Amino acid sequence: MKFVADLHLHSKYSRAVSQNMTLANMAQWGKIKGINVLATGDFTHPFWFEVLKNELEPAGNGLYKLRIKGEGLRTNYVGSGFIDTKKEPVYFLLSCEISSIYSAGGKTRRIHTLFFFPSLDSVEKFNKELLKRGSNLRADGRPIVGIPSDMLAEIALTCDEKALIIPAHCLPPDELIHTREGLKRIGEIKVGDLVYTHKNRARQVTEIFKRKFEGNLYHVKPWYFSLGTKVTGEHPFYAFKTSYCPSTGDRCLPTLAHKRVCKHKLYERYKTGWIPAEMLEVGDILAFPRFKNTTPVPFIFLESLPGLKVGNDQVETGGSRGKTFPKELLMTKEFCRLVGYYLAEGYTNGRDEIGFTFHEKETDYVDDVIKLMTVVFGFSHHRIYKRNGIKGIEISFYSKLLVKFFISHFYIKSPYRATTKTVPDWMLHLSEEFQAEILKGWWRGDQGYTTSRHLMSGMKLSRESY
Repeated sequence: MKFVADLHLHSKYSRAVSQNMTLANMAQWGKIKGINVLATGDFTHPFWFEVLKNELEPAGNGLYKLRIKGEGLRTNYVGSGFIDTKKEPVYFLLSCEISSIYSAGGKTRRIHTLFFFPSLDSVEKFNKELLKRGSNLRADGRPIVGIPSDMLAEIALTCDEKALIIPAHCLPPDELIHTREGLKRIGEIKVGDLVYTHKNRARQVTEIFKRKFEGNLYHVKPWYFSLGTKVTGEHPFYAFKTSYCPSTGDRCLPTLAHKRVCKHKLYERYKTGWIPAEMLEVGDILAFPRFKNTTPVPFIFLESLPGLKVGNDQVETGGSRGKTFPKELLMTKEFCRLVGYYLAEGYTNGRDEIGFTFHEKETDYVDDVIKLMTVVFGFSHHRIYKRNGIKGIEISFYSKLLVKFFISHFYIKSPYRATTKTVPDWMLHLSEEFQAEILKGWWRGDQGYTTSRHLMSGMKLSRESY
């Protein structure tokens, strides 16, 4: 028999879940949506477990159905609501989700796991084993326990060898995560790669898990990052809930501007914690790490760029009009500010030209870019365009080396457009004074807006981001 199933649900005993989430209502809406099998969720919660025992009866093959009172087209199930019983009933599969937080190998582990059991008897055994180990099952339908995930799996299989255990949350393969080599698609991560944790520590990948997923993805869109991130509903975000401030009528946030006028200091009560994507709301604040460890980068080596002639302490682009540059480019505040301008307003034709585009009123920025190109690259020749009907100024510099340099460091791939810009990982570890200059140039150009996921994900980790 073919089933349409929803195997990840929660009861009214889980936080942020409607009190109307009863078995009868779940069955009624499952029938409306054409769903044959529903997960019960939360079988570890003692009150919900009593409901499961009282309102469900075995239907065979590890499935359960609601106990029926009476007969007829609109039959009243135990609980509330009416269901059409002339067709196949809605079946239930006993399930729960457990958040396991524990220490192992000197690291804190946070793992959400789904458990499916074929019988109420085995569920009861499992719950008793968790209580023996000090688990507080009444606190929430999605309990947090201090038991390692592998031990939980062992307990479950000891209670019933047919128990099914599934890691609960994941990212789709195209989503990006931060690594020592820059941003990578999670589908490209390999064992041995160094990825950054929420505490800004690079840790080695020891194992990779894959699973098939059918269901809703949550699209979490932070302010100034409209592209956002897509995750499964259980994927945790390090975040906190906010309250409205009586002083201002707006959200009470721990920002410098708000602290000056806030009298109630509600933000002092906020606690950052792991919140599943399905429980996030508009106005919640996401927390993320900023790179505090600095790695001195005194020089950028131009000789590593492809297609250049290297001799003595210089590199040449070749050709009758080729220009000579030093092999080592000094890391300075001017260089970093120029990079910021390029990330915001720069472009290249991919061959022999780079340029910057500003509004016609931003003459100070135009002059600054021209000065920086001279100071950083010793490149004073440029062209300025003012097109008819467009209130903009374009500055163009012609050099194959400049094109190779900006393509090599500040794009993830071709075509070289705003959507493929990036900031390299080594720039995120520069000292504060250098990072401040990158952000200064970027902010002057785009004021914190970008269409590039790579660029925004990098900029938000800067220690000078506010």
